Amino acid sequence: MFLIKELPNSTNITVTFFGFGIFIKSIPLPAYATELRGYKSVSKVYAVPTLLLTYTTKKRGYLAYSYLPSVGINKGLLLDELVEPSTQHDVIIDSVIAMYRDAFLRTKAPAISSVENPFLKDRIPTRMFPWYGKDGMQVEWKSSTDASLHWNNRFPQVCARVLQDTDMHTCVLSQCDPSDLNITRSLKLLDYQCGGLVSIEAELASFFFIHILCTEHLGIRYNPRAYSEHNIVTQRPDIVTFDANKITHKLSRTRMCFVLKYFEMILTSEIVQPHDVQSYRRFSDLFFVRSSSVFNLNKLTESERESVFTWAHTVDRFNDYESLLTYLHAYEHFK
Repeated sequence: MFLIKELPNSTNITVTFFGFGIFIKSIPLPAYATELRGYKSVSKVYAVPTLLLTYTTKKRGYLAYSYLPSVGINKGLLLDELVEPSTQHDVIIDSVIAMYRDAFLRTKAPAISSVENPFLKDRIPTRMFPWYGKDGMQVEWKSSTDASLHWNNRFPQVCARVLQDTDMHTCVLSQCDPSDLNITRSLKLLDYQCGGLVSIEAELASFFFIHILCTEHLGIRYNPRAYSEHNIVTQRPDIVTFDANKITHKLSRTRMCFVLKYFEMILTSEIVQPHDVQSYRRFSDLFFVRSSSVFNLNKLTESERESVFTWAHTVDRFNDYESLLTYLHAYEHFK
């Protein structure tokens, strides 16, 4: 007899059958199709939970995976390692970096990527234009900092470039969502909606947004259920102050070290040149879109909004990855 436990605020369930655990993910049909396609792509080069069976109804699809504590009770994730490092911290972090490096080197190829669009290009007409207007001026904030003015000025040009981009780019196999909620300490990847060949710039834009702006800063807004179950995130959030038109964002030193290792892994002659100006400009544009389309900036507090503006401005100030990396190495604001 099955014992079914529905997780809070979720359509996912865990099922136990004679001691054998199954995790069932229930999602609407359009998302189900992309999740299944992404899983099949990602599973070719990454370790993933075993997909045991699939089932569809008229409106929903169901994917039954082998049970992992990380998806069943939200434990054993990379997030746990970054907020409360274990004695194996360096080994685990280096293993995560090596996992990505191996996958990127094996799959690097020129391609026209579309799987990344749900996180990026698609959000311009569905979120950014309704929230801010097509010119970026339909906004409610009254801030006139250099960073906010820079955001307003960049908005129409960035949106136009991203929407019109149909070029081939250097791509790697990924799920384009390298969140610390989607990587387990045992090196398995979770969530596959955007899985497939993803451009290097999209991968880096997603990574930079998640690990600089999201987890300990905006994470509780991004995924309140998941992050609230990791008390350390809510007890020791990033310290962000905005005073006299100056923003100070105190980050986790542990997380910054992870960010630096990830960038240094990618920025090699084998994956992307550190001084590739064209690639960097596209990364800057995609980071602008990623950081402006997860939350309606009108709904954030002034300090939260200014941190988004400031990081978008910071990224845009440089001309290549090496310059940004130098800035991050010299970053002084840690909590």
